[in-house]
Amino acid sequence: MLMQNLLLVALYAAYGVFLVRFLIHALLWWRGAKAATYALTWRKRGAATIYRAILDLLFFTRLLRANNLLWLVEWFFHASLLLILLRHLRYVLDPVPSWVWAAQPWGLIAGYLLPVALAAILVIRQLTKREIYSSRANLILLTALLIISATGVVMHALQKPDLVGVKDFMMGVVTLAPTPWPGGFLATIHLILFLVILPLLPTHIFIVPLTIIDARRREDALDEVLHER
Repeated sequence: MLMQNLLLVALYAAYGVFLVRFLIHALLWWRGAKAATYALTWRKRGAATIYRAILDLLFFTRLLRANNLLWLVEWFFHASLLLILLRHLRYVLDPVPSWVWAAQPWGLIAGYLLPVALAAILVIRQLTKREIYSSRANLILLTALLIISATGVVMHALQKPDLVGVKDFMMGVVTLAPTPWPGGFLATIHLILFLVILPLLPTHIFIVPLTIIDARRREDALDEVLHER
């Protein structure tokens, strides 16, 4: 019973902190987006700038120019993480939409690729020895994600948890009608580590689109000045 109550408190606290931070950065993003749109409206190359910024955001073209190998594993990491998040939506949606069911096989494959990609990222960043790639906070977050993904793989391959019980528990959390946690050592570690990193996610990820657009806008403006000379 104590574990049950602690998990519920941790869940609501983690989601509460995440939601507050998300709303704050959504507001900052909206204010910045209006400013960036205004700045680009008066430039004939504004559409091209946004297009290149979208390419940067989707394909990490800046990282590709800096480190080809790191770009490859980072792309696999982000793609795998997205598919895994889609796969996990089945635990908090009822009924589960068809597009979530369609993502299940791909999410399963991604679940096995994610720890490999994370391990490769950690090795490459340590070998690169550049602060931009290997800040301490970033390494801690990646290590926690690696443990989470590894426990997920072990649970699927060797020690499957009570998925019906997990679904009931998560739906109870969403609907504010908690049910007992089904237990399981790995499942509990998996959940606790997720709750630890959720409030600690880097805040800049919420304004990455704006940051990339602004960087592209500055580069294009510099190119125009250089060409005019």
